[in-house]
Amino acid sequence: RNFNRRKGYALINIGGLAIGLACCILIVIYVVDELSYDRFHKKAERIYRVIYSTSDDGTPTNANGSYGVGPALKTDFPQVQNFARFRKVGQQGTKSLVRQGNVSFYEERFFFADSTIFGMFDFPMIKGNPEKALTRPGTMVITREMANKYFPEQDPIGKTLEADPFGEGDIREFEITGVMENIPHNSHIHFDFLASIVSMNRNLNQFAGFEQVFTYVLLGNNTSEEGLESQLLDFIHRNWTDNPWYTIQLQPLLDIHLESHLRSEIEPNGNIQYVYLFGAVALLILLIACINFVNIVTARSSTRAKEVGLRKAVGAHKGQLMRQFLAESILVSLLSGIIAIALVDLLMPVFNNLTGKPLTLVSMMDYRYLGGYLLLLGSVGFLSGIYPAFILSKFNPVNSMKGIFKDRSLSGAILRKGLVVFQFTITIALIAAAGVIYKQVEHIRTIDLGYAGDQILIIPLNNEIRNQYESFKNDLKASSTISHVSTSSLVPTLGSSHRNYQLEGAEEELTYATYFIDRDFVETYGLKLLAGTDVTRPLSLDKKEGADFLFTKKAVEQAGFDTLNKVLGRGVRFQEEFTGKVTGVVNDMYIYSLRDQQYASGFFITPIQYHKYLSVNINPVSVSPALNHIQKVWKDFAPGYPLDYFFLDENFERMHRSDIRLGRAVGYFALLAIFIACLGLYGLSSFLAEQRMKEISIRKVLGATITGIFALFTRDYLKLILVSFAIAVPLAFYFMMKWLNGFTYHIDIPYEIFGIAGLAVLVIALGTMSYRTIKVARLNPADTLRNE
Repeated sequence: RNFNRRKGYALINIGGLAIGLACCILIVIYVVDELSYDRFHKKAERIYRVIYSTSDDGTPTNANGSYGVGPALKTDFPQVQNFARFRKVGQQGTKSLVRQGNVSFYEERFFFADSTIFGMFDFPMIKGNPEKALTRPGTMVITREMANKYFPEQDPIGKTLEADPFGEGDIREFEITGVMENIPHNSHIHFDFLASIVSMNRNLNQFAGFEQVFTYVLLGNNTSEEGLESQLLDFIHRNWTDNPWYTIQLQPLLDIHLESHLRSEIEPNGNIQYVYLFGAVALLILLIACINFVNIVTARSSTRAKEVGLRKAVGAHKGQLMRQFLAESILVSLLSGIIAIALVDLLMPVFNNLTGKPLTLVSMMDYRYLGGYLLLLGSVGFLSGIYPAFILSKFNPVNSMKGIFKDRSLSGAILRKGLVVFQFTITIALIAAAGVIYKQVEHIRTIDLGYAGDQILIIPLNNEIRNQYESFKNDLKASSTISHVSTSSLVPTLGSSHRNYQLEGAEEELTYATYFIDRDFVETYGLKLLAGTDVTRPLSLDKKEGADFLFTKKAVEQAGFDTLNKVLGRGVRFQEEFTGKVTGVVNDMYIYSLRDQQYASGFFITPIQYHKYLSVNINPVSVSPALNHIQKVWKDFAPGYPLDYFFLDENFERMHRSDIRLGRAVGYFALLAIFIACLGLYGLSSFLAEQRMKEISIRKVLGATITGIFALFTRDYLKLILVSFAIAVPLAFYFMMKWLNGFTYHIDIPYEIFGIAGLAVLVIALGTMSYRTIKVARLNPADTLRNE
């Protein structure tokens, strides 16, 4: 009856709570998914990844390491029941060519692995024997998706695929010995092709060096990883050297996705801070929705005074009245919960696009989650309704029946104002946070990378191009859309190879990121020569002397030279084997994301067989003609390899994908918080305006203007918004500084963002209140007073 009598308020209560619950459900689905990574493995709590450190204090630095660590751990420690190694292909942007008959594709998820992985991890095998599938050289297991792609409507077992795993022109045959289920999305490692690691022409017991090898060990029951870790330094000494240049530690499998951010991670991981942040946002938005309910119900309590008085007069006691009002509150919560489920189903595609995840509502259709959801609805209804129920049930029946009830409760008025302040504090803080994140993302997109990122197209090299490179380069440059072409061992954003240098005049040997380049690299990348000249003499593998070296400004500074010119002409010893001299200094450049330090770098010319990438500098206004020309030339020189490419600036932006998604998410949540808060403000201001219709009419008779009445009625809310602003600014500033400090290079927080956030909330709040307040103020006072 109450819903029917006050449809508008019912819609505000139910609608606002439904939106809050929908946001909460979406975020809970995201959080549950993030926390579920790798938990589908039955032995997950006993599986550890071996991680490596090259830092002086032993802090872990790398997820990858050497081949021999796993076998040696199993040999030396009986508590290590087994080990498994994954060798990832394409860690630095290269892709594997896979061919079946005349059909060929570039594949990104090609791995080599030990046969023991199926005994340690739960990757279900559909066809084939998991114990023997990867024991022989030249064998391979593929996922169901790849089986359908390369062998549609066929049994792939026993058939072969041709593959060039490293893009080096070494095409080999692999026999399909197994088909496994597609890897679940909540795994920290994903692969489509798993070739036997014994197929590699490598020393699988080599202990030194960093390869793209990831080692996992399975510990026995009741084995303490801390006890094992205390013996790992002696283990390094026994198996390698007394003076290791790296140490090893054990990392729990279940910690990898959310808490590991080492160099050379298999895939970009999540971030536990974002899980906490999204969880807090979900709770705050739900609180804002609940506050609306409490505020409107307590404000409207006077309209139910006669009902309460009558019920008390016929014998109802306080407990019965409280149960009645709590039941109404829980009913609102349940109705909101049903609508929220429908909203979640509607918004899930948008949410998946925002998070980059394949989440579904079905994933929550589990008795634990459904039970938890019902408990949440009951709790929201109870907590939202307990205070209004308490207020309504204690009305004096005599005064209520006479209709002279007035809410003189100071605590009630303070509570309502406090809740409004809380709502708008969170809303202003979210808007300010969204603004700061947006500014940092724009900084990422517009920062000077130190090279012409928006003009450089990267193509992985293969032997067919290497063998005809000069002709290939000349044909590419025949188009006016292409200005420069170069090759190199590495390119920014795709990893780094760190080598040791001894500069004449420097006190100690230094480690720099190293690029093997050709003579066109500096021009192709648009690097600025700050001192000296470009390199011209290559590193001779026979003479081992006479090479030209180019260093970045940071490399010169780390070597201890106070001016750039002082390093020119000085001798260089590279890897204690090759020698040359410094010919020039170029500007620093960003190799990784803005969360990482810029690396000091060294460059020198080497033969093309040591280069992995082709860099093409194109005219940014002629991208389409340039791509068409590159495609044509590529087909002429490497018809057996599909053309694969990417732009360098896009790859740099991709490294910040999680931060960009965070900005979008906070922006959407800020809009929802505004909408929910204003929904409640509209209901509250509408009711208070209706309650004061007689006062408004008398004021108009005495000469008050509509503008004056509006100012009178909004004055209190303006004060509350100002209080909210004063609280929100330091809160938002503190948390945004903590977030920005995660970047090595970040913006200074622009203080005007807080003013814009406060002004935006003020304008929106005034606009929300103005419609209903002005509508009541424009009524004919004669009609209103006659009704009174």
